[in-house]
Amino acid sequence: MTFRRASRLDPGQVHDVRGRRAGAGLAVGGGLGGLVLLAIVLLLGGAPE
Repeated sequence: MTFRRASRLDPGQVHDVRGRRAGAGLAVGGGLGGLVLLAIVLLLGGAPE
C-alpha cells in the first residue's frame, strides 16, 4: 500500500472515542446479574447479611 502525501483526506470518516467508558454496559449487566444472584440465594434459603 502506498501513501500519497499530497492527497486530501476526508475527516468525516474519523470517529472520536475519547472520554467513553469501556465498562458502561458492564455496569448495567452487573446490576441485573446481582439481582438475579440475590433472588437465587433467597430462593435457596440463604439470608443476606
